[in-house]
Amino acid sequence: MENFICVQCGTQFAVSAQPPSRCPICEDERQFVRHAGQEWTTLKRLATDHHNRREEEAPRLLGIGTEPEFAIGQRALLLQSPGGNLLWDCISLLDDKTIAEVNARGGIRAVAISHPHFYSSMIEWAERFDAQIFLHTADRDWVMRKSSRIQFWEGTTLSLWDGMTLINCGGHFDGGTVLHWPAASRGGGSKAALLTGDIITVVQDRRYVSFMNVPVDPSGTFENRTGRDEWRAGHTYGIAAHRRAARCRHWNFDGVDLLRLRFLQAWSRHVVIAMFTLIIVYASILGALDLIRHSMMWRAVIDAAIFGGLSAWYFYFKRNVATYFRESAS
Repeated sequence: MENFICVQCGTQFAVSAQPPSRCPICEDERQFVRHAGQEWTTLKRLATDHHNRREEEAPRLLGIGTEPEFAIGQRALLLQSPGGNLLWDCISLLDDKTIAEVNARGGIRAVAISHPHFYSSMIEWAERFDAQIFLHTADRDWVMRKSSRIQFWEGTTLSLWDGMTLINCGGHFDGGTVLHWPAASRGGGSKAALLTGDIITVVQDRRYVSFMNVPVDPSGTFENRTGRDEWRAGHTYGIAAHRRAARCRHWNFDGVDLLRLRFLQAWSRHVVIAMFTLIIVYASILGALDLIRHSMMWRAVIDAAIFGGLSAWYFYFKRNVATYFRESAS
């Protein structure tokens, strides 16, 4: 009997004699199944050709990732806090050197995870370090290995120790969560930090972040969900090593206003139709003035009319698309 691990997403499943027939997380539209089909491994087999790399991301913040890269390249972060250490997000491999390093830093009091793509081998980690696990209840159906160590929490926020707070942002998953780590518990003059997984993704240009499956409803924005204006962070730590964004303040990052973006998105279809209309008008004028050959004019007019007509059908008459834009504009 084994706790099989999905090779594609890294999720560990409940104990069984044979590998599971499918991985619901990979079959979901936010993940994928390999062309060769589902593959499985175990923690013991994974340890034979992989190892964990540990790297200081910042004072009292240790990054832990697996090499060669496994699953979707998840990274865990160990926060060292006076009231006890917190493991933010999780990875599949737990090896002896990692156990020794974590114990040398004070162990793990609890594990908190941003969303199901990081559930990985969370039960192995929790049992090894005698820790509890905090998961948002909206994502409980994605837990593939049940355990009494899991504490499902509800609502918008969950206060932990030393001022740390879990915040449900939704978006990528309904239970999508970020962690606010206040400056007071970081110590050493460090700024407050926001740990986000890929609910909010720090991109290659670390001045910016991006969002996955951002809710269209303005009630889904970070500030409106919490009703509070206090979640400020000097740094944001995302899914990948060496990516840290600065100057972040709730859901507005470096001038990106989601509500304004939503408004512009609603009008984008009109811009597309206007563009094709202008092509027809300009081509007709240039042709009438003999500034271009008539054959070129008619080619431009016909092409713009065809593609403009197809675009108009898609944006205004294809039911699901038209509904989406109407709701965005409301």
